[in-house]
Amino acid sequence: MPAEPHVTSRILWIATVCLAAIDAPLIWFLARVLRRERFLTLKWAAVIGAFAVWAGIWLWAVTTYWRAVYSCFFPAWTRWWLPFGYGVLFAAAALGMWAIAVRLRVHPVLSFVTLGAALGPITHTWAVYRGLLEKPPMLRGVNPAAAIVVSAPEFGFYWSVILVLAVLLARRANRTKTPDAA
Repeated sequence: MPAEPHVTSRILWIATVCLAAIDAPLIWFLARVLRRERFLTLKWAAVIGAFAVWAGIWLWAVTTYWRAVYSCFFPAWTRWWLPFGYGVLFAAAALGMWAIAVRLRVHPVLSFVTLGAALGPITHTWAVYRGLLEKPPMLRGVNPAAAIVVSAPEFGFYWSVILVLAVLLARRANRTKTPDAA
């Protein structure tokens, strides 16, 4: 029988560097191709995209790591409600982040993704406080700083993907609204 996987601080530091290396060109590209005027049209597409991405992430998490990690923090009855609940929570966050991003003087893509990335350390700090690094054997012994720092580029990646999805959703919606020329 294979050994239970174990996450180490080293793995998380390597993941931090790798994710940052992915985020930097991805965010640069999004900021180049997604001008302010276009970003302004993505409000509801970003909200829907955030719901879909976060519900998907949590569906994967409770399907793959329920016994190893999440059962240590959530009651059993919440398992299949978590994807929906986190989808709604992060969809609401997307709405707020979009509203802030369009009001700042910084490029809205940079603002939106930076605000999203900032949610990572907040959520991971809360998880560490609740025992994330003590309760599940899979994470025991991980340095709290590594567990918190990795979340910024991790969440930056997720919010970049949400923007890509928002563009695709908006494009699809525009195609269905535009009558075909005969």
